[in-house]
Amino acid sequence: MRVLLIAVGGAAGTLLRYGFSVWLTAPGRPFPMPTLLANAIGCFVLSLIAGLTLKGLALSADVRLALSVGFCGGLTTYSSVNHEVLALVEEGRVPIALLYALVTVVVCGLMGVLGFFGGRGLMTLVQS
Repeated sequence: MRVLLIAVGGAAGTLLRYGFSVWLTAPGRPFPMPTLLANAIGCFVLSLIAGLTLKGLALSADVRLALSVGFCGGLTTYSSVNHEVLALVEEGRVPIALLYALVTVVVCGLMGVLGFFGGRGLMTLVQS
């Protein structure tokens, strides 16, 4: 049953990431926004789950796996970031490639912090 839940979560995350690429891809953007958005949301959701559960939200192991390994695993993609950075370098857009890599690390890190402490704060409000 866990494998099925992870697969369903992964399918949902993958389809959302694909939806971002369909809806947000436009010529002339400085760097690949769909991947950045997918990774930022995935970092937020995964950290939110951690913040909520560490402060006492009771989620079954099955639900946690479906959301974290499944949904967030399907949504986020380091391999696409790597491919996009290398493609920008190949196009001779090295400064943009470096900026995209830096922005990805910073934004995803900040979204992780926001999700984690947001989840903890939300649980503190609920428990009081």
